[in-house]
Amino acid sequence: KIFWGKENLVSILELGPNITIPNEKLTTDRFLIVMEGTINLKNEDNNLKMISKNREEPDGTHSGTPKMDFIFQKKGSDSEIVVGDEAAKVMEVYNPIRLDYLEKIGITDLPSEIQERSTSIQATIVPNTVYDFYDIQLTQIKKGVFTRLVSAGNMQLSLVTADPNAESQAHIHPEEQITLLLRGSLTETVLDKKLNLEPKDIAFVPGNMVHANITGDTGFDALEIFNPIREDCRVDKGNFTPSLSQNRT
Repeated sequence: KIFWGKENLVSILELGPNITIPNEKLTTDRFLIVMEGTINLKNEDNNLKMISKNREEPDGTHSGTPKMDFIFQKKGSDSEIVVGDEAAKVMEVYNPIRLDYLEKIGITDLPSEIQERSTSIQATIVPNTVYDFYDIQLTQIKKGVFTRLVSAGNMQLSLVTADPNAESQAHIHPEEQITLLLRGSLTETVLDKKLNLEPKDIAFVPGNMVHANITGDTGFDALEIFNPIREDCRVDKGNFTPSLSQNRT
């Protein structure tokens, strides 16, 4: 499944058991996120194991915390993905848009290349290093809404969790936003149009467009993808600290 905005392209790959995506040199920067299962990633000279697993509710004898591994790889990096005996699902986020993916789905009349946007904003992670999203600092961005923010290159990822019936007032920011709902329900209002999101639904909000949202009765988890990096967040010793003086989420 492939979807994209002005500069970010997102690809969700469902990988069967014992599948290999052969070694390639990445043509653009990439975030690779494991959504389900386990993969082995051959990255440069490293063989990296990446895992995703759900939270296990306590039953009196054991419990388990969730895990969602991800890695940032710069343009030109070597990459090979190998799946074990069980199926897996991964998400790729590219910037700029990966043109050969658009060719694969039949889009024609494409430019020979896309100009890369320069940035001076400090990355919050080190390339070619596996991280667990749930190890990233959890930051409250408004009452009942929390996020884990990561940025590198021209991409910013926000893993958001919200309490039931939490509300974000109408606001605007110049960066475009793609939202993929992972759990729960969310009503997103863009201008005067209401979008009712259920798990696996996607909403796209272009830059400089007024939007608001309200959480359903069970709260929600979502992955938000911004381009370019949100200027109302600042880097502080490697972690994002939202500027709460501005009415943004």
